[in-house]
Amino acid sequence: MNPRLHQLFWLVATIVATVLSIDTVNADWTLKKDDEGIQVYTQPNPNSPLDEFKGTVELRARLSSLVKLIRDTDHSQDWMHSSGGTEVIIKINPQEQVIRNITLSPWPVSDRDVILKASSHQDPETLIITIELHSLSNHTPEQAGFVRMPKLDGKWVFKPMAQGVVQVSYELKIDPGGSIPGWLARSSTTDIPFNTLKQMREIVKKPVYKTAVVEDVIEP
Repeated sequence: MNPRLHQLFWLVATIVATVLSIDTVNADWTLKKDDEGIQVYTQPNPNSPLDEFKGTVELRARLSSLVKLIRDTDHSQDWMHSSGGTEVIIKINPQEQVIRNITLSPWPVSDRDVILKASSHQDPETLIITIELHSLSNHTPEQAGFVRMPKLDGKWVFKPMAQGVVQVSYELKIDPGGSIPGWLARSSTTDIPFNTLKQMREIVKKPVYKTAVVEDVIEP
């Protein structure tokens, strides 16, 4: 085979394989809600009564504004759906901290809490910011009145687009622990990402976030 044709063949094969791989990754996601510019997808989580969910939205904001909002744990309950507050247990550095997050539940379901390590990273070339969330088992003693979530993995992704637009993605995989009614499990996987992103879009416009400067964030 001609060397150039051989190279072209492998280039096309690589592109096709990449596309097929992307399709495979996304194959299980089902669009559950598309409203007010916010899309919510779910996929089954065999280890939990709650489906894994992903919410996406495009909004006008600076990357620093969004990072400032995420790190402002004192006001997480102002915009995160069903949040009962976030407590910083250990601040390792500006990009890493251990936090206790509380999720409120309607009566008679018990409120939940979870100990998380939050780690942020920005790609120096694409400027995409990823904030990963991973639960830490047995890090902090359980507290009365709360069911400790045994497992949570998730991430925030902030992808800068053209003309000051940022594509925001919020994804969580949760084992809530204890007993969760079916109606609550079904509604939570849609309500949590949808309402959180809707409220984020509004609160990030406040001056404290809109004009924020975060030293470790590179703006487009």
